[in-house]
Amino acid sequence: MANLQSDVPICPSCKHPHYPEVRCSICGHKGKGNSFRLPKFQGADNNLHFIDFDASATEDCWCQQITNWNALSSLAGILRRHVFCTELKILEEQEFTEDDSSPNTRHILGFLGDSPVSYARWRLQIESDTVTAVIDRLCVKDYYRGRGIARATLHHAMQDIHVQLHHVPAPTILVLVPVDAVDMQTKLQQEGGVIMTNQVVSRGVPNVCFLLTPTG
Repeated sequence: MANLQSDVPICPSCKHPHYPEVRCSICGHKGKGNSFRLPKFQGADNNLHFIDFDASATEDCWCQQITNWNALSSLAGILRRHVFCTELKILEEQEFTEDDSSPNTRHILGFLGDSPVSYARWRLQIESDTVTAVIDRLCVKDYYRGRGIARATLHHAMQDIHVQLHHVPAPTILVLVPVDAVDMQTKLQQEGGVIMTNQVVSRGVPNVCFLLTPTG
């Protein structure tokens, strides 16, 4: 069977296959400009579900030109730009780093139906005999806040850590939250997070560092 998308041009802005006059089914981009939007929730599914991925997710996704890594990281990037770059004024070159594609980094993308609504990532750090999983970039799209999605995303990230680091008896789990994200800090404290003494500077802004107890 012939590839129906073989003649569809690759958009120079979002790097996904679609015609300029047609909205991209992957990231919501349309036209020749650099404006993007997340797909709106269509009401098909009220269940929050998650996709865990990393840079090794290279199998074909919607078409031959797009892999799972490219598609999912593009969706995550749109959400991160909206929350961190637009809302918290973090520079894009500081938000997106080489850590994103590191083999020691895992990404969590939360969906309501087919709409991406939350994101977190965690990174493995090993120093001497200490194994630490650092969760950061935890965020929820503004329209979906106040529904327990941040808490569910955090729990799922901790479950993923437990699965991926099953050989480690008790890894240290740290969560970094920008000092301006007060609501997120409150949620972390409600989850039993213990504030560490020293703040951590990340992306050019100070972050409050929480210590969490691993889930069993």
